[in-house]
Amino acid sequence: MLSSDETLYGLMLQAWINNTNAQLLAAKIACMPESDPVLESELKLLLSRQIDLQIQAVRHNRQKTAKMLEVMDSSIQALQDGRDATVDRRYRMLTRTAKSAAVSSKPSGGEAAKSKPAPAAKDED
Repeated sequence: MLSSDETLYGLMLQAWINNTNAQLLAAKIACMPESDPVLESELKLLLSRQIDLQIQAVRHNRQKTAKMLEVMDSSIQALQDGRDATVDRRYRMLTRTAKSAAVSSKPSGGEAAKSKPAPAAKDED
């Protein structure tokens, strides 16, 4: 089975080939002094095929989008179902991280004494 992108690529390639053939046939018809019912009929078939390919491409894109919507709906449902548990888990993670950061940024008692500036010397006049 072809992947989604390969399917769309194939449809686009067929549409391009069909469109090119239709343009060539239209140019051939335009250069003829009199209309040729066989060529005109062939051009109409190519144009009909062009519409069929467009329909297939739109249907393909619609199916692809429907699958994406199903995944999104599932994600929305999972978020809604686990909302409270997720809030609690994120709360614990954030507060734990914040507490760890606060503890590691506090200077210890010995370091605080060492880092105090020395008292200013008094001027003796």
